[in-house]
Amino acid sequence: MKNTQLGEKDLKLLALLREDGRMTWTRMAEQIGVSRVAVQNRVEALKKKGIITGFTVLTRDIASEQRPLTIFVRIRFAKGMDGTRFIGNIGGQRGVVSAWAVAGSWDCILEVRAANMEEVAHIRDLIVAFGGIEEIETECVLKVLKRGPV
Repeated sequence: MKNTQLGEKDLKLLALLREDGRMTWTRMAEQIGVSRVAVQNRVEALKKKGIITGFTVLTRDIASEQRPLTIFVRIRFAKGMDGTRFIGNIGGQRGVVSAWAVAGSWDCILEVRAANMEEVAHIRDLIVAFGGIEEIETECVLKVLKRGPV
């Protein structure tokens, strides 16, 4: 069902629920200008119509806060780009931990630390936006099997 098919009070009710799913019926009723019972009835009607399909709790991503993601970004430069110029563009970017010029099918490998996948996407977009990239591949570390001194 489209929002245009809902009344103004239902739209306000949905907005309040999105803002604070634990808001009391009484508080919602005050905000919308209807009775507490009317709010309960509207919520039940919206559930029956399939507009409200459930309620959820949003939490901080505690695991990401404790352990940032480790990402390896493999890069093949386009003609005219080199490692020195590339690192001059991206090397100071927050999250870029290490950078290596490598032999083989790739020209450069970056080690990146990020709080979440959205941040990884942002860093990747920045790399591409600087230009001079022919191909880029991103790999996320799933599990550390060994870490220690060299």
